[in-house]
Amino acid sequence: QRSTVGAMSDALTMGAMVTGSSDTALIEACVRVKSAGRATTTASVLQALLDEGYVGITLSEVRKACSKAAKLAAKAAEPAAAPAPAQTPTQPSESKLAKARRAAEIAVKQAESAMMHAHRELRLAKDGDEFTAHIATANRGGAFIQGCSERAIIGALETLGEAASGVVERRLEADYCTLEWMLLSNTAGTMPLPDEVRTAAAQRRNLLKPLRGGKDVVAMRACFTAPPDVAAVQPATSEPKVKGEVQGDYGSQSDYASLGGSARFASIDRAVARAAAAAGGGEAEDV
Repeated sequence: QRSTVGAMSDALTMGAMVTGSSDTALIEACVRVKSAGRATTTASVLQALLDEGYVGITLSEVRKACSKAAKLAAKAAEPAAAPAPAQTPTQPSESKLAKARRAAEIAVKQAESAMMHAHRELRLAKDGDEFTAHIATANRGGAFIQGCSERAIIGALETLGEAASGVVERRLEADYCTLEWMLLSNTAGTMPLPDEVRTAAAQRRNLLKPLRGGKDVVAMRACFTAPPDVAAVQPATSEPKVKGEVQGDYGSQSDYASLGGSARFASIDRAVARAAAAAGGGEAEDV
């Protein structure tokens, strides 16, 4: 415990910062008189100071000085405030978790709708028949999802006709929407993907994203490899022989090569089949 004298001395230092010099001197004199036991009341403090030769001081001024000294001494004697307890991280409430799950489900549904629309547009661009396009994309089972997912990751054109202007744009959009749906489904837990599939899907999505809605058909074609039956006999950098408007290289930037070719992609192919079958409720085809 600090003594009253020590606390009062600290109070004088504090008083010097908040009062004028004359007030500080009077406070110091009052503390000195009281600390020496020469006075206990305000009147006796005043008399002691007058006996010491102080002049021009009043009882009111001495009372005020003693009050300030007492307040400052009490404040100096107060223990330091205890540090606030560290806050422990709180787990999100069940309602917040449910809200997050619901948001993820909505995102997956929206991505699925965008994917199906993009595939209908692709089929319509290839066949020109709206009824056929609708029938061809009506089945959302495991086989359909498996085929879309495989094509989106491997990036191989089904036919050289897909390289034509007006069609390759639709193919790129369909692949992008499929990859986006795959990744969102993985995040939501509705279609868990193996690490290599998730990585390949993210890389290819990032490759296609800057070209969406653009007009650089040559750059779009460069994101795809030639159809398997053509790639076996045609160099990747040769121009596809499609009647009319196909010009430029394709296949030079395809992810197929970065995945290590067909040998390494076989394992990814099977993984996509298993995940697609689980999401679509069907059985994986033997790939």
